Amino acid sequence: MVKALCNSSQCAMHVQVYIGGEFVGGADIMIQMFQSGELKELLERELNS
Repeated sequence: MVKALCNSSQCAMHVQVYIGGEFVGGADIMIQMFQSGELKELLERELNS
C-alpha cells in the first residue's frame, strides 16, 4: 500500500526504524548495527525489558 501511495505521489521512501518507541536510524545505520552486533544487543535488551 505504501509503495502504491508513493508511486502515485512520486515520493522517495526512507526507512526509519524505531525500537522501544525511540528512533534508531535508517537502513544504513541498521546495516552497521547488524554487522557490529549492536543491533542484536539492542533487540535483546528491549525484548528483556
